[in-house]
Amino acid sequence: MGFTPKQKVYRITFDGHPELDGLILRAKSCPVGKFLDMTSLAANLDPGARRQQLTQEEIDQMAGLFQGFADALIEWNLETESGEPVPPSLEGIRTLDLDTALDVILTWPGAIADVAAPLDSPSSNGATSAALSMPMEISSPSQQS
Repeated sequence: MGFTPKQKVYRITFDGHPELDGLILRAKSCPVGKFLDMTSLAANLDPGARRQQLTQEEIDQMAGLFQGFADALIEWNLETESGEPVPPSLEGIRTLDLDTALDVILTWPGAIADVAAPLDSPSSNGATSAALSMPMEISSPSQQS
């Protein structure tokens, strides 16, 4: 019988952010491969470089970044200026202005990559746990005589 870990859900707040203070969202983690792809895409974004035209590859990369975040987004308290809730979906993300969308989306990889603090007290002896030394191979079936 195998082990299936539960997917983590992160609560992300934007306290102190001048334009997003009060925004709260919940988003799932993602597989390592997707995380690496998304952080690579985010690192290649240059918000200061305003050009007249983006290449198709750049447009596809941006679409992938937005889709990856939409796949992880569970809920948020985002509303329109008229007080209507913005759905936590790709369609909802597409209604945001670009700066707001990028501020929100680029915060997410940092939140899921945040390393937890070390344990309060280290182990007092250096012995290996029995569980760690347990063989992981499936033993061959016993032969009947």
